[in-house]
This record gives sequence, structure tokens and C-alpha cells, in this order.
Amino acid sequence: MVTPLEKLRAHRERLPKLREELPEDFPLDVFSKASQDILQHFGADAPKILNEYATDIEDAFIEICNAYKQLKTAFDQQQAHINSTNNDK
Repeated sequence: MVTPLEKLRAHRERLPKLREELPEDFPLDVFSKASQDILQHFGADAPKILNEYATDIEDAFIEICNAYKQLKTAFDQQQAHINSTNNDK
């Protein structure tokens, strides 16, 4: 199974190969400067590429949050056990 972090790494490595050139008559001037920069950098598939990347980041974030919750639960249980054994002494 591929983890979200592995998907992010693979996606980042594929970015230069995914770029599709913008048509020469593409009306870049209707976009903001920031959008123009993104379109010129990522090409015509910028929305698709960035959406996939954002989804991969979200999946990785969810996985990290779930792992944190599991670790926090285990830590809290361990602390409760330590506290209960210290109170028994």
C-alpha cells in the first residue's frame, strides 16, 4: 500500500513531466499575476496538477493526525498506568 507521503513524493517527481504547454493564443492577461505565474510554470494542466497535489497533501495530513491521535491515546494510557502504580506505593 502506498502511503500519502509516498504519493506526494512521487507526484512531486512527476511534476516536470506532467506539464502541457499553453496554447500560444491563450489569454493570460485575463488572469491575475499570481495565476499567470502558476499557469506559465505548470502549464495548461495547472488546475488538475495542483488539485491532485492538494488532495495528496490532505491525505497525508489526515494520516499524520490519525497517527498522532493513536500515539496520544497510548501515551495517556501509559501515563494513567504509571500514575496508578505510583499511587499504590
